[in-house]
Order: sequence, then structure tokens, then C-alpha cells
Amino acid sequence: MHKGMRPQTDTRLDGRLESSGSRYLDPFRGKFWKVSRSVQSMIGVGLRVFDKAAFAMKRNALIVTFLPLFAICWIVWDFWGSPWTVLRIAGLALLGVGLILLTLARIQLGNSFSMKPEATELVTHGLYARIRNPIYVFGTLVIAGLALYISMPFLLLAFLVVIPLQVVRAMAEARVLEEKFGEEYRAYRARTWF
Repeated sequence: MHKGMRPQTDTRLDGRLESSGSRYLDPFRGKFWKVSRSVQSMIGVGLRVFDKAAFAMKRNALIVTFLPLFAICWIVWDFWGSPWTVLRIAGLALLGVGLILLTLARIQLGNSFSMKPEATELVTHGLYARIRNPIYVFGTLVIAGLALYISMPFLLLAFLVVIPLQVVRAMAEARVLEEKFGEEYRAYRARTWF
């Protein structure tokens, strides 16, 4: 538990705001949590950053960005009570890192996201400054982490199909981007990985 949050025994739904913090109902335990001002400000900063990025994205990009995030969080919650092994802990670590970086990559891609290879703009900031296809890289990490977390490492065999498909798709995207952006894309490709 974060040191800025502590459970309250008062379970009234009409709890009042206090000067030292706000009270939030935890839907899973039926308790109120008193949240300190420092935690509230961290949450506020995170929401402001999210709002700016989210409002700039098209609806289909938002859906493809956040629907898998919620689905994976649900799976993690559903399997939380299973026995903890080294494999599951490693899977959760890979899943957490991969999910954060995958979501960040999708937000940074913004409206340039599409289901088929298109060249709307050349995104070269953030994660894209080092990796040309961070969504594929971190998506692979998420799949690997999820397979380990749910204790089904045999699902890693899916990479025999997934990785070649990602390479083929990345090559198709590279052709489209090179046609539209020419030398600018070639220079970008020379200084980035995959």
C-alpha cells in the first residue's frame, strides 16, 4: 500500500472531504481510503498529461490503446490469487514494463496509428527516437509476460508466428514511409533500431 493512502473504517457513502485529504470508496473492499494531498497531486499531474494526449487522438487509436490495457489488467486481477512462482513474478515484471512502454508508444504515435501501413507523419520523438517500431517490441514483451504470469509458458510458441508477422509488417511500413518521406526516413532508419 502506498504510504499516502490508508484505509478508513467508516463505510458511509456520504463521507465528507477532510482538510488533510479526500476520501475515495474502494469498490473491491467496501472501505474508504484517505488519500493525502501529495498523492492527489501526483494523480492530478498524471491525469493532465493523459488528457492532453488522449484528446489529441482519434477514437480508433484510443480504443486500440486502452482496451487491451484494461483487458490485461482484468486478467492480472483474475489470476492474482494463484500461487506465486519465480516464473509468475518474472512474467508480471515483463508484463508491467511492457504494458507501460506499449501504452506510452501508442500515445506518442497519436493519430499516426492505423491498422494498415499508412504514412501520415514521421513520428521521431519519445520512444520512436530510439526504436522505429516500439509497439511491436513492447507488444512482444507484454505477450511473453502474460504467458509467464498465467503460468502457460507454452504460449511462447506463438512467437514462431508473431515475430515473422511483425517483421513483415514493419518492412511494409518502412516501404510506405520511405516512399513518402524519402531521405528524412532513411536518416531516421539509420539512427534507430528495428
